[in-house]
Amino acid sequence: MKPRKTTIKRETKETSVSVTINLDGTGKTTINTGIKFLDHLIGSFGKHSMMDLVVKAKSRDGIEHHLIEDTGITIGSAIDKALGNRSGITRFSFSSVPMDEALAETSLDLVKRQYHKITLSTKRTKIEGISKEDINNAIQILNEARLAGKKIFIIGNGGSASTATHFACDLNKYTSVEGEKRFKALSLEDNIPLLTALVNDEGWDKVYSYQLENLMDDGDYLVVISVHGGAGKDKAGLWSQNLTLAAKMIHDRGGKVIGLVGFDGGAIKSLADACITVPINSTPHVEGFHLILTHMICSIIKDQLSTNE
Repeated sequence: MKPRKTTIKRETKETSVSVTINLDGTGKTTINTGIKFLDHLIGSFGKHSMMDLVVKAKSRDGIEHHLIEDTGITIGSAIDKALGNRSGITRFSFSSVPMDEALAETSLDLVKRQYHKITLSTKRTKIEGISKEDINNAIQILNEARLAGKKIFIIGNGGSASTATHFACDLNKYTSVEGEKRFKALSLEDNIPLLTALVNDEGWDKVYSYQLENLMDDGDYLVVISVHGGAGKDKAGLWSQNLTLAAKMIHDRGGKVIGLVGFDGGAIKSLADACITVPINSTPHVEGFHLILTHMICSIIKDQLSTNE
């Protein structure tokens, strides 16, 4: 039989991965991903499957899950290529292995109709550098506003403006539970004629603070969603001054501020009473995480309120 071995390389902006595999080896492995636990898992995989594996993986963006994902993809691609036309092999099988702390089960079909199901329970204190404590603090402040009957204003610029509107919708509708006090969430992005009038007559910096003067009461709350958190500038000047001005106004009137930011958090991080920071230097990734976080926050609140029934 022709030797079933191959080498696959995967190069992306996020990672560089090389995998050499011999399906008919003796379980010899050389693994270097920079993540010790991942090295252990891949090494055990090679040893117990009697495959020879050489895996070299390097992160280019410092995000662990990108490295883990691309390493898995490359190993899978290498196995797929080494199997060739799959002639002379058993197409499917399963195994159940009892261990000290867990029962490991696998069902495998080597035909080219891939299917997998992964169930994860995350118990780490941080998810890609995002603090669970900060998430819990934000939820606590949101519930504080709900129970006090205070309004929660939500603001953001650009893509964050759409997230602000989406978050207000979910707080008002999705979290509603019969018999429980409801949120009074307002997105200040939605009145387009008013926004254009304010930009024209008052200036961009005041598009939110002007609305707050009309709508807010002492002690109301504010959620600020911003990728850079007010850090940086371009030809138009300093970024997101409309957000920082609104946050200062809320504090001056005895309210509290929640921030959802990225990069290093910028000015909003220092102004917020609770701030969830996505420490990634990429606008699309931060905006994506913000949307996930708002959905997660609403789901947690919904579960908490439903439990009270």
